[in-house]
Amino acid sequence: AVYTARQALLNKIAAVAGTIAAWSGVSGAGKPADNASSDIALTVSGAGLILSGNSCDRPTGGGAWDAQCYSVDGYTGGAFCSFVPNAGANSHFMAGLNTDPLTDASYPSIDYAFYMASSLNISIYESESAQGSFGTYAPGDVLAVTYDGINVRYLQNGTVLRTVAASAGLKFYFDSSIVSSGLNQIRFGPLTSISDVTAAA
Repeated sequence: AVYTARQALLNKIAAVAGTIAAWSGVSGAGKPADNASSDIALTVSGAGLILSGNSCDRPTGGGAWDAQCYSVDGYTGGAFCSFVPNAGANSHFMAGLNTDPLTDASYPSIDYAFYMASSLNISIYESESAQGSFGTYAPGDVLAVTYDGINVRYLQNGTVLRTVAASAGLKFYFDSSIVSSGLNQIRFGPLTSISDVTAAA
């Protein structure tokens, strides 16, 4: 069952990876970048952030947790996000799932987040509380956080690093807090709630 759920998630990510929309004819607040995929609308706040398609970068750094990239939309009952971190001496950010991205641009308000450090170490934080170290990452690695209505899972290249119980019926957004460097190939979308499937069975 775990393998089936994991494979279904990876299939979903792969299915939307090449879906690109033409946003150049759209204007107004919250307009996605021109080469953003149609499955996610991202926006940013804070100085020095560059949003291009499904990538967000802070190349010069800001020295503080005061800039963020987050999704305009949220999903209730089940959601996933994934990204490929910029790997290097300048990497210093957190990203994951959050119920309240508009609270602030700093990391303590993010509910479930990966912390990607310049040392290439992976840590996990949940509402500011460190949950430990979970190995290292390399260029091209895909990190994902999923919520199925029962559990939140953290994955690296499809391998589950941590599972934690979560309340049912939560509405999550993609959220991040970026000191420097950033994220590529950001994906965010709905995930079938296990609690809903069980109730319907």
